[in-house]
Amino acid sequence: MKLFLFFLALTHFTCQERPAPALQAVEIPALRAGQTVVFLGDSITWQNLYTTYIEQYFTGRYPNKKFRFINRGVRGDTAAEDIARLERDVVADKPDLVVVMLGMNDGGYKGYNQGLLKFYLNNLEKLVELLKNKTQAKIILVTTSSMEPVDYKAERYNKMLAAMAAGVVDLGKKVRVPVIDLFPFFTEKLSEAKARSPPVELMLDPIHPGPAGQLVIAHYLLTFLDPEPPAKNIEVNLQPDQTSFKLTLKRPGVHFPQATLSLVPFQERFNRQLLVIKGVSGPVKLQAGGVDLGVFTPKQLADGVDIFSLANSPWMRAAERHFRLLQERWLWFYCLWDPNQAGEEVLQEISPLGKRAPALTRAEAQKSFDAVVGKLQDMNLDEPATYQIKVLPGK
Repeated sequence: MKLFLFFLALTHFTCQERPAPALQAVEIPALRAGQTVVFLGDSITWQNLYTTYIEQYFTGRYPNKKFRFINRGVRGDTAAEDIARLERDVVADKPDLVVVMLGMNDGGYKGYNQGLLKFYLNNLEKLVELLKNKTQAKIILVTTSSMEPVDYKAERYNKMLAAMAAGVVDLGKKVRVPVIDLFPFFTEKLSEAKARSPPVELMLDPIHPGPAGQLVIAHYLLTFLDPEPPAKNIEVNLQPDQTSFKLTLKRPGVHFPQATLSLVPFQERFNRQLLVIKGVSGPVKLQAGGVDLGVFTPKQLADGVDIFSLANSPWMRAAERHFRLLQERWLWFYCLWDPNQAGEEVLQEISPLGKRAPALTRAEAQKSFDAVVGKLQDMNLDEPATYQIKVLPGK
């Protein structure tokens, strides 16, 4: 696995699908097994969606690396507020990489304001310097996503956010920290989504991306975090009259909203696993776990079937369960860690940006958190999974 992150001395990351090679770049070493990644941000990070897509991708594709991902997003946060909580929420985690995405709340939700822009960039620079002084972590700055332009106020604020994003790019050059410029890419995809027929809903509300919008963020970050993911086909040579075979998967897939595929090639780049079957003379139906996977022609099987696109398959149902458990683990983690809940009772988060359940004791919350962690461990993602595939006559 190669994890390349670049500091661009003369250029910065743009909204291209594939990062363009830099003329002058410093290559940051790949993450090593067991290292810790911390996501630091506001409610867009707190939603725990782009962070979960990225975690599920890395833990699935490289299960033996045993990376540790920690989401330290807090609703309503700004760069100034993250400075105040840095020691407790980031330094204490002893991270090897810190991904910082802040800015949505820093501009004040108004038009361009030079004073707020300077205040934001100064605080972001202080945040970077503190991370450098207090940790050994590599740092990535990510510009924020844009607002949905539902009215003139949102359009006006997007101009402020654009100025802030440009300022972050310049700051990255100044402090020698790589910047992933998400803002123009997300703005472009938001416009494309609205132009689709029917439109693709990327936003949960004008500020917060929904699951599809969060996948757009994850996709763009992954083009830098793992720009050359390994790909290897699974090949099966069927003998005459063979009616079944064993399929061994060394990694699970990623569960994500399929509607986003019209905007970003996430499946093709990050979630593709081709199964090539030879020795078939006519159309056949494939089954796994009693579930019909589809009817395929000999040419389709010889070219390869992307089995991670088969949403009803046992392995993709397992991927969905993995995703749900990661979400549930985060919700329990947050209610135990939430800086606004310092007492003996905590409020369980039912879902990001959703309602809260009645108060629980910390002991009850800890027990629930431990139970979810146990379920994740029981999935044995670092062990290959084997499925019995039936080969039946196609109709």
